[in-house]
Amino acid sequence: MAFMGMNPAQMRTFETSLDAEAKRVRAVISDLDGRVAKVDWRGPDASKFKSSTWPSARSQLEKLVAGYEQLREMAKTQRVQQERTSAR
Repeated sequence: MAFMGMNPAQMRTFETSLDAEAKRVRAVISDLDGRVAKVDWRGPDASKFKSSTWPSARSQLEKLVAGYEQLREMAKTQRVQQERTSAR
């Protein structure tokens, strides 16, 4: 019979990797927020960038973080189910 299921330790490592990537993207967002705020740039292009372009890009990065977090939770749910099934 072929192997079915998962290696919970490997899945836990995968969950940790997803969490680390989410944290890394959060740090990038924070860094870029600071850089955007500090850049000496004036005029209509600057106003548009700071009020529209950057917030839109930031939103996309936040969606990436949410995606990592959602994937991590899905992986965790599957791992916990595997651990419960294997414990029987």
